[in-house]
Amino acid sequence: MLSSLLLFELKNLIKAKWIFFYAGFYFLLVEALYYFSIESSKVFISLLNIILIVIPLISIIYGTQHFYNSREYIQFLLAQPIERRNIFLSNFISSLIATIGGFVLGCGFPLITHEINDSIILAISLILSGILLGGIFLSLGYYISNLFDDKAKGLGAALIIWFFLCFLYDGLILGVLYYFSDYPIEVPALIMSMLNPNDLARLFITLELDNSALMGYTGAVYKNMLGTFWGIISTLTLMIVWLVLPFMLSLRKFSQKDF
Repeated sequence: MLSSLLLFELKNLIKAKWIFFYAGFYFLLVEALYYFSIESSKVFISLLNIILIVIPLISIIYGTQHFYNSREYIQFLLAQPIERRNIFLSNFISSLIATIGGFVLGCGFPLITHEINDSIILAISLILSGILLGGIFLSLGYYISNLFDDKAKGLGAALIIWFFLCFLYDGLILGVLYYFSDYPIEVPALIMSMLNPNDLARLFITLELDNSALMGYTGAVYKNMLGTFWGIISTLTLMIVWLVLPFMLSLRKFSQKDF
């Protein structure tokens, strides 16, 4: 039953064709960056800065919007002898495939093609961080849409969370570092960075670049305390936790929700 629902959802998403425009955006972006830049490291840094803004925004808005737009379809399925878990999973997985698929098609393949003989590991790391980041914010979008029945409130909350995690949070860390500059705050700064999936994605790539100074103070502390290998493993683990936690919360909320 899950596979049939998932197949139906995917067919509807392909018919919408937005995924191809999404993939085309990343393809043109990657090709333009390689055309105007000589060094691969500059391409990775530029692409990372764009991905850290675009992927969270698209994923959280799409996850929220798609769930609200599917309410009538979900209500119809709930009237059938179908498990709620299967209904939610088919809806979520199809959205995950759409958002991640557009990113991988548009950004992943051209990036690997350009770096097949050079920085292939770094290219794969960038793609992996984009995939995890997309999954995290999609999960947050689904949790928000299950938390708020009103569509306007849900979309507003999604935009606020995106803006806070992508922009305001770093300013908050800088303020704390400045205010408590006379105290040993390496560990608190490290913990604060771990509480933001955007910072985790940035740390993951800068550790791969072996130039954590690009991340600033927290990146240097992260590398000194954990080292490159354990820093990468811990970053991936935390990003997976960030993905799984809101997903499980949204699944639980959906199972108890009165439509």
